[in-house]
Amino acid sequence: MTLPSFSLEGKTCVVTGAARGLGKEFLAAFALSGAKGACVDLSLKSGEDAVKEVTERVTAAFPTSVAEGQRPDLRAYACDVTSESQVQNTWASILADFGKVDVVLTAAGVVDNVAAEEYAYDRWRKMFDINLHGSFLFAREAGKYWIREKVKGNLILVSSMSSMICVRPQKQAAYNAVSFSLLLPCFFCFALLIAC
Repeated sequence: MTLPSFSLEGKTCVVTGAARGLGKEFLAAFALSGAKGACVDLSLKSGEDAVKEVTERVTAAFPTSVAEGQRPDLRAYACDVTSESQVQNTWASILADFGKVDVVLTAAGVVDNVAAEEYAYDRWRKMFDINLHGSFLFAREAGKYWIREKVKGNLILVSSMSSMICVRPQKQAAYNAVSFSLLLPCFFCFALLIAC
């Protein structure tokens, strides 16, 4: 289906925030490279719509492969990434459906353009819960699984260039802070691997 050097055939990729934006594009890239994919998003309907659209893109790109029965295996999962129990249940469902996970890419996130001096604490917490804690929860589930099964997996935590630059005129200090904070799950995952 794709160039051999970019082939992900036989791999299962999990993408959070995959119903739209960058998450959907990452899911499409994985599918175009031959991977199976779990489209994780807050709404099952949005996830199913994204799976349908990505499947149509793969079908258009590789009509011969699809005609030979090689349709992409993509499935949608509804999950609030800020809920530890929902992340754990979703992870278990993905493993039950696909049998394994090779790649986890966390793209679930929100941006909020509000001046720092006017930023409400509940909004601050919500942004950190989605953008940072959601990545941590999926990273932890993946790490536990890969360690237990002795699988060499790949974890990709999506952040923003706003973690390293000051974006003007947007007033998004909270978004910049949470983007920079995504380094913390990286350190956590590194520590998990060192412990093995």
